[in-house]
Amino acid sequence: MHMKRKWQKLLLFIFLLIIFMGSFLLFGSRTYTDTGSYEVMSPIREPFYGAFLNIYRNLFGEHIYTAVALTQNIFAVIVCYLLLEYIIESNKIHSIVIKLALLLAILMPYIVTPFFTVSRMIIANAILTEGITLSLYNLYFYFLLHIVWEKQADQKKYVIYSIVSLVIALILTLTRGQMLVTLIAWFIVEAVVLHIRYRKQDSRLFWKNMCICVLLVIITVGVRTFSVGIYNYVNNGSFSQTPYGKVTLFTNVLYVSERETDQDIKDDTLRTLYDQIYDEAAAQGVLYADAPSGLAAEAEFFSSAHDTLKMDIIEAKLTEYIEKTYGNISYLERLKLMDQMAGNMMKDVLKDCIPVYMVHYMKNIAVGLIRSVAVLNPLLYIPVICGYLFLIIAGIYLGIKKKEYKVFGFLLLTALLTAGMAGAVSFTIMCLSRYMIYNTSLIYLCGILMLWKIIGRRKEDKQDGL
Repeated sequence: MHMKRKWQKLLLFIFLLIIFMGSFLLFGSRTYTDTGSYEVMSPIREPFYGAFLNIYRNLFGEHIYTAVALTQNIFAVIVCYLLLEYIIESNKIHSIVIKLALLLAILMPYIVTPFFTVSRMIIANAILTEGITLSLYNLYFYFLLHIVWEKQADQKKYVIYSIVSLVIALILTLTRGQMLVTLIAWFIVEAVVLHIRYRKQDSRLFWKNMCICVLLVIITVGVRTFSVGIYNYVNNGSFSQTPYGKVTLFTNVLYVSERETDQDIKDDTLRTLYDQIYDEAAAQGVLYADAPSGLAAEAEFFSSAHDTLKMDIIEAKLTEYIEKTYGNISYLERLKLMDQMAGNMMKDVLKDCIPVYMVHYMKNIAVGLIRSVAVLNPLLYIPVICGYLFLIIAGIYLGIKKKEYKVFGFLLLTALLTAGMAGAVSFTIMCLSRYMIYNTSLIYLCGILMLWKIIGRRKEDKQDGL
């Protein structure tokens, strides 16, 4: 049995290696529209991937893309192997059928994305943040899962799992802004696990450790803030945070606003700019009122309208005003001014469009939840809803009645991250498939584990002769 298990581990690693190295050899590195902004270390991008590319440029010169794609594929192999093996070992899964299903689940985003998304992205080959972020995210989940499943582990192991997962969360936040949700998830997980660990002991231990967790989160946020500031100072001469975020947020608000809300803008100059921006948006038919009916059609409309609103209208009008008013200033300073002006307009007009904004926000979340497991197609709405209902009902059944706490913990962790990701992305932009792939594997892994528990693992183990 032991020897057979060793061979299975080896075969799994070899298979993953063949899959990812085969993809690398067949398709090579792939660049996309946003690649250039990371190469030039644009101040509108988070710093980690730009710095990563810069290091590789210094090491490999003209072969940078090949080296990056190769690194990302090798990293994907290692992380997929670690996560799969941990799930298999921890749950004592012997069924070959279940193991193959778990393997397919973890490969799902890598398989689906090139064929069923607009970008046709080959994730591990892409010279984009997704190329490394998906593996980092799975590694983050791997260590969080250790915390949840081994909550009674000795203090040393528990501390290691906690610190490593927090460090990975920090790197994730420095790679993509949406990954700030990983810090929130980390804190929630720690709070729940600490409560379980110390509920039968002195409550002072719980509060002592909670204070440590709060301090660690504050330090992490501080490190992130300082790192972004240093990055922009070195590359752009100004110690500042990533600009342009408020422009993006204002885009979502403008999309659902009305012309009459200009009366809420106190500053005369900003009111005039708002009128110009709104009139242009209305003329081009890229507002919420112009959207077609139906969730899929509306989501597709918003996806195309968002970039038009943000870049062709808001950014264009603000840039025109800034150039006339401030003359020749640096790109970073212009971005900071745009962000400030957009933020002030957004603050003034938001209160009158909150009801419509919330309706649109919830629709966007629904799109995000669907795209976390499938493409956005009306034919798939019912299967997706049924799938989520199955996870909820099966989770309650397994967690409360059957006391299957491992799979229940997996479900809660996956639900926290999936809902958090959909909510975060919907708040800042739109839920494109490339933004929602991070929990795809986790959702399918969770579903397979639940089916395995419910259908009967003994029966499957017996059939496999193990």
